[in-house]
Amino acid sequence: MNSLTLWKKEFWTYRFLLITIFVLFLLILGGGLLKEGTYWQEMYNHFQSSEFLTMQKDPTQKMSPEDIEGALTVVGPQVGEKMNHYVLYFAKMRFSGFLLLLPIFLGYAMVSGERLMRRNHFTLGLPFSRRSIIFTKLGLGIVTLVASYSISLLIGYWQFSHMVPEQYMQIDWSHAGWAILSNLMVYLLLFSFSILTGLVVGRTLPALFVLGLILVGITYSYGAVFPLLSILFPEQVQKMVFSDYFGAFIIGGNSTGSFGPFLVQLVLFLLAVGASVLLYTKFSAEKDSLLFPFASLKWVVISFVLLIITQVVSILLETDPSLSGQSYVTSNEAFLFLQLVIFSLLLIIAIVIDRILRRLGHPEKRSVKAS
Repeated sequence: MNSLTLWKKEFWTYRFLLITIFVLFLLILGGGLLKEGTYWQEMYNHFQSSEFLTMQKDPTQKMSPEDIEGALTVVGPQVGEKMNHYVLYFAKMRFSGFLLLLPIFLGYAMVSGERLMRRNHFTLGLPFSRRSIIFTKLGLGIVTLVASYSISLLIGYWQFSHMVPEQYMQIDWSHAGWAILSNLMVYLLLFSFSILTGLVVGRTLPALFVLGLILVGITYSYGAVFPLLSILFPEQVQKMVFSDYFGAFIIGGNSTGSFGPFLVQLVLFLLAVGASVLLYTKFSAEKDSLLFPFASLKWVVISFVLLIITQVVSILLETDPSLSGQSYVTSNEAFLFLQLVIFSLLLIIAIVIDRILRRLGHPEKRSVKAS
């Protein structure tokens, strides 16, 4: 049996999910760009309407020809973004947040879902190496996401460009291109980390819990790490947009369209793929019911979860200066100390709970005296 047979088998197994992903990308992403073109035309028609021309006679409401031209000029994500222009982000569409769930569901179905339905034993029994199986799963998911994203984007932009005259299109593709690739990498990262989490965490619900924590932790990561960056690299923090480097899992996170954030995403993606291949080749089907199939990674996963919880709790404990006029944490050093204390307490609690559960699960055998 050749590898094409394995690809057909995997595609047939997840065909409905793969087709659903493609259709939703086409509707939300492609349709979103079409909606952007419609909105631009409405704005253009407004500037040509008699109502607007009447407003132009009022000196207090009059817009200069430069302002009108700038409002109709379409630009993409770029460094030093001009806020008086029509910025096309290629991602911030209505319901675009729902698309983030699709790669998670796909990765979950290929590993955790397969384990839940007990199909993993059948897959591992096929006359293919484990390396071929995991490469097929990863390849099928990557091809689906890349094709869905690219085709939807091309169709949507083709419609948008036909609705906006060429003289108003001033997109700097040297920045917009990296922003588009970074948005694609978000979907690929969520898919690869979903598969990796399904391999590291053996139970279905805990795996979903860890994936949810990853999404939550990314939201708070920049605010939690910024104090450390301010201490280590004070000058660089003022010059560079570090927030883009913490937007690896956020659509539109690479707001300036730079190469650096995309490179960080690419490295994370390759690490996730490499770790998934390595763990799948060493995975034991007899241990798929355990919470941690790989005992050596148990405390790595627990520490990672506690680190995310520490980030969230430390941010929530710090009051907002704009609301109360003061903050409980007055310096970056104090904030780092607060994080260290919270993480240490959580780690101690986790160790204690782990020992209690181990004692309950494996009670000591008491010796029975022979009469």
